Amino acid sequence: MPRGKLLALIAFVIAASMVTATGAFTSVTAERSVDVKVAGDKGAYLALQPAQGPNGNYAKMENGQLAVNLDGDAKEIDGKGVNPNAVTHFDKVFTVTNKGSQPVEVTITEKSSTNAVTFYRKNNPENSLEDGSITVNDGDSVAVGIKVDTRGEKVSNGEKLLDAIQVQANAEHGNATSS
Repeated sequence: MPRGKLLALIAFVIAASMVTATGAFTSVTAERSVDVKVAGDKGAYLALQPAQGPNGNYAKMENGQLAVNLDGDAKEIDGKGVNPNAVTHFDKVFTVTNKGSQPVEVTITEKSSTNAVTFYRKNNPENSLEDGSITVNDGDSVAVGIKVDTRGEKVSNGEKLLDAIQVQANAEHGNATSS
């Protein structure tokens, strides 16, 4: 083969190899169907609902959301609130249920002007959900209690101690927050 034809063939092969696709792409747009629905606290992936038992009466579902009432509005409860200059514990008021597909770390924080109210696991006021999280495995529930410590707080009769709470669940690959 003459030298000129050989160089032309080599140049053609090199040019052809440069045109061959590498499998990389710059951009792709693809539509897929996705369904995301809102469910009330009782049916959500992180379900919040009144606990079974007498202290569950301090919690109720209002418009699909959990509401805790320690202010005299609780059903079947005669009291009107907590004592001043005292520590009051309410074990197992509501439950947090993980209806998702992986374990989550749950913390609860409050929106309040005082430090009087804390949330704890089951019936152990020393196991605060504000100081650290608890793991709730998929399909499991954890009962939450409430501790109200009005000692050292300047509170008056009828004063509101808590505005709202935030329940946060963090999984390894994402998180969810509910207020």
